[in-house]
Amino acid sequence: MKKILKKVAATILAASMVIGMTACGTGGGGSSTQGGTSSNKSGKIKIGVSIWSSTDVLGSQCKKILDEAAKALDVDVQYVDQGHVSEKVTASVEQLAAAGCQGIIICNSSDTEMTSAIKTCNDNKVYLAQFFRVISQENSKDIYDLATASPYYIGAVHENEPENGEKLVQILLDKGDRNIGLIGWEQGDATWLGRWEGYKAGVEKWNAEHPDDQAKLSEPQYAGTSSEGGSKAAEALMAADPNLDALIPAGGGGEGQGERAVHPCAADRVHPRQRGAEEQAHPALGEGAAEHRHPAGHSGVAYRTRTEHEPAQESRFVL
Repeated sequence: MKKILKKVAATILAASMVIGMTACGTGGGGSSTQGGTSSNKSGKIKIGVSIWSSTDVLGSQCKKILDEAAKALDVDVQYVDQGHVSEKVTASVEQLAAAGCQGIIICNSSDTEMTSAIKTCNDNKVYLAQFFRVISQENSKDIYDLATASPYYIGAVHENEPENGEKLVQILLDKGDRNIGLIGWEQGDATWLGRWEGYKAGVEKWNAEHPDDQAKLSEPQYAGTSSEGGSKAAEALMAADPNLDALIPAGGGGEGQGERAVHPCAADRVHPRQRGAEEQAHPALGEGAAEHRHPAGHSGVAYRTRTEHEPAQESRFVL
């Protein structure tokens, strides 16, 4: 069982790189399987997936790839969508354990949720792995120690978020942007905090090296995971500072958050621009706009006034 779950975790790592090139251009139509019985009638190993959404752009692509991995490994998969609401995240682990899953992979929203998740898995003798997330040894030492002491927590697949953030902000700085607005996903979200750390490190480094050409970051506006939230956050940032050079909406999948954030930019004649490891035309953004995501597919994007092609950037994955 442990080997099977590790194979699924490795599949997510591979999927995360593939999704970087496919998630934004494909809508996907995966549906979430929720609920279930207390045992697996097929007799196969059953792995639960606790995911923010199995139907949004990124989540549906994750589901497609995981479904194919399940076929290849001859295991069953059960999904629970939890919207990155803490109470639903912890409840999803309890639900999947009660449904007879022998292993669970989870994309949680914050480290604190892992205390309950690990306890539930220990109590039910269910293996647990994280994807797109990792427990911070520095910021959440007690939870990290709990995980490493658990015989059922087997590890994490994740991006190097501070490095992603630093590289992204460096692209903007190199292109002349000095006044950058930030749109976060949820306060306390582990991915957002890591990327914000990278954004700040990149700007601090630039300012130390360019005392006569200083850059600044706004305080973040938090958008949640909805398209309406993304739009309102972008509008609020530009109302507070009409001289913004760029916007960075950072976080996870969400239902069209990035596309909605473009609309107020367009109203102010700011051309949308997204950057990252791979670039491709995005029909939702119109001719001349490019879409860019980190290899994991999460939206670490930047909207700018320029339209030049940007060089490829690398992100590091740790398994």
